[in-house]
Amino acid sequence: DSEIEANSTSPGPETTHRPHAIPPPAPADWVRKERLGKK
Repeated sequence: DSEIEANSTSPGPETTHRPHAIPPPAPADWVRKERLGKK
Protein backbone atom coordinates (compact mmCIF):
# COMPACT_ATOMS: atom_id res chain seq x y z
CA ASP A 1 0.00 0.00 0.00
CA SER A 2 2.84 2.41 0.81
CA GLU A 3 4.10 1.97 -2.76
CA ILE A 4 0.78 3.15 -4.19
CA GLU A 5 0.66 6.05 -1.74
CA ALA A 6 4.17 7.13 -2.67
CA ASN A 7 3.22 7.06 -6.35
CA SER A 8 0.08 9.06 -5.66
CA THR A 9 2.00 11.71 -3.71
CA SER A 10 4.58 11.85 -6.50
CA PRO A 11 4.45 15.21 -8.32
CA GLY A 12 4.60 13.47 -11.70
CA PRO A 13 3.59 9.83 -12.25
CA GLU A 14 5.00 10.10 -15.76
CA THR A 15 8.51 10.18 -14.28
CA THR A 16 7.91 6.59 -13.11
CA HIS A 17 8.07 5.19 -16.64
CA ARG A 18 10.27 8.08 -17.76
CA PRO A 19 13.53 8.09 -15.75
CA HIS A 20 15.17 10.40 -18.26
CA ALA A 21 12.14 12.70 -18.37
CA ILE A 22 12.99 16.34 -17.74
CA PRO A 23 10.72 18.47 -15.52
CA PRO A 24 8.80 21.32 -17.23
CA PRO A 25 9.62 23.82 -14.44
CA ALA A 26 13.10 24.31 -15.91
CA PRO A 27 12.89 24.15 -19.73
CA ALA A 28 16.06 26.19 -20.21
CA ASP A 29 17.89 23.76 -17.92
CA TRP A 30 17.02 20.64 -19.91
CA VAL A 31 17.63 22.54 -23.15
CA ARG A 32 21.15 23.35 -22.01
CA LYS A 33 21.77 19.73 -21.02
CA GLU A 34 20.30 18.48 -24.30
CA ARG A 35 22.52 20.83 -26.29
CA LEU A 36 25.58 19.84 -24.29
CA GLY A 37 24.73 16.15 -24.61
CA LYS A 38 24.03 16.42 -28.34
CA LYS A 39 27.23 18.34 -28.88
